[in-house]
Amino acid sequence: MVSRHAYHARVEATPHRLRHTFAHDLVVSGRVPLDVVAMLLGHTTAAGLPRVATTARYTLPGPEDLSRAVRVLSVED
Repeated sequence: MVSRHAYHARVEATPHRLRHTFAHDLVVSGRVPLDVVAMLLGHTTAAGLPRVATTARYTLPGPEDLSRAVRVLSVED
């Protein structure tokens, strides 16, 4: 289903990419802690605790995030 809709929308999308985007956007929003995102994604230990190291890989900053971070400096001056 995802592939069909992505094709018609002319975008590159897979369930895995959507999952990464979901996690990344939640963390970047600054309103959802990493441990909560871990729980939402099912990244938990056998004891049910959040496994944030796994989730952190999903939320690594991309080129756009890095550019936005550098632009913050120019806005503050």
